[in-house]
Amino acid sequence: PEGSPAAIERTALASRLSYLFWSSAPDDALLEAELDDPSALTAQVDRLLDDPRGERFVTRFLGQWLGTIRLESHAVDTTLFPQWSPAVASGVEAQANAFFAGFVRSGARWADLFSAPHPAEPAVAPLLSADPAGPRTGFLTLPAYLTLTSHSDRTSPTARAKVIVASLFCTDMSPPPGIVAELEPAEPGAEPKTVRERLEAHRRNPACASCHNVLDPLGLSLERYDAVGRYRSTEAGQTIDTSSVYLGTPIAGVEELSPLLARDGRLASCATKKLLGFALRRSLTQDDRPRVDALVEQWGGGTIRQLAHDVVQTPAFRGLTEERSP
Repeated sequence: PEGSPAAIERTALASRLSYLFWSSAPDDALLEAELDDPSALTAQVDRLLDDPRGERFVTRFLGQWLGTIRLESHAVDTTLFPQWSPAVASGVEAQANAFFAGFVRSGARWADLFSAPHPAEPAVAPLLSADPAGPRTGFLTLPAYLTLTSHSDRTSPTARAKVIVASLFCTDMSPPPGIVAELEPAEPGAEPKTVRERLEAHRRNPACASCHNVLDPLGLSLERYDAVGRYRSTEAGQTIDTSSVYLGTPIAGVEELSPLLARDGRLASCATKKLLGFALRRSLTQDDRPRVDALVEQWGGGTIRQLAHDVVQTPAFRGLTEERSP
């Protein structure tokens, strides 16, 4: 009956679901659904995600997590990169959102993050005109990611690598206290140096080397893409070298790096932590580790939609006071 503890709990769960997927109040269909039935709960999640308002989940969860909501305010030096414009910026964001939506609305698996095709977006064409033959694939060559991880006037291999390690793998790479993470500014009148050369000089500081030995191979593999994601083959008059060694494996560039990243178990674990924390609206603690481990084992890097199904079925999300051991 209306006003009973069960009805109040069903209304509370409907609100949690609606604000998770729609960022707004629940509709009548959700309020009237028998959400204590797992199959009904799954059906409602699908309905919410398939509704046009489900786009808000993509832009809020994945957009906040991976930064695409910052594109509108990201500064680009258009004297150096005249291809960039407000229309291109909007297209870059739209393409990224469509790319992420594929992991929610289609059968694309999160395990394919580094190989999934890019959605067609005409406004991005000015950034692709110099590309070699063949379409771009995977998160690492999205103009959105490449632009957001660059300075206004140059690339930042370290920032690009940190998104992979910190955001996609949930591994802390904060610099030691007192260490300046940025490269030294170029000396006036000095002969131009590539970013790779400047990084090598920076890495000679032993306090910087430990982090840069992990980060640099990741970021340098992407140096053929400039600060707005355009393909290039030279920098400062020199042919760009994207070769390196990542965790003991020699790589020639992003094409050889991507399969290594796709096989890293941290990819599925991190996505699970991010979505569980987003759904619970709080930071996770050590007490959440059994929940995360159980979800990772159950999900296995499938679609983000499936992960959403698994998360909302957890007692923690449903507001139950006791949880059975997995």
